[in-house]
Amino acid sequence: MGIVFGYVALVVSVLTAVYSVVAGIAMGGRLGRKEVPVKQALSVTFLPVLLVPMVIFLIVAAFQVGEMGQGVLTLSGILSAAIFMERISMSFLMPFTAAVFAIAMTIARLRPQNSQRGLR
Repeated sequence: MGIVFGYVALVVSVLTAVYSVVAGIAMGGRLGRKEVPVKQALSVTFLPVLLVPMVIFLIVAAFQVGEMGQGVLTLSGILSAAIFMERISMSFLMPFTAAVFAIAMTIARLRPQNSQRGLR
C-alpha cells in the first residue's frame, strides 16, 4: 500500500504543479494589468496549491493506516504522513508557483496596454 501512497502523491503533485502554472500565469497577468485585487489573485493562486495536496494526502494516509489494521491511535500517524508528503510537495510547488506568478505579473506590467497606446 505504501507504493500506492507514493504514486498518488506523485500524481497529485504533478496535477497541482499544472494548476499552479495555469493559475500563476492567469492571475499574475490579471494582477499585472490591475484587473483583480491582490488578495483575490493570491488566494486563487496559492490556496488550492496549499490545501488540495494536504486533503488528498490525508485521505490516502487514512486508507493506508486503515488497511494495516491499526486503530484510532494512529491518527498521529495519519497526520504525520500527510504533513510529511505536504512538506515534500510544497518545497517544490510553492516556490515554483511564486516564480510563475511573478514572471506573469512582470510581463503583464511591461507589455503596453491597448488603452495606453491610443488609436490614431
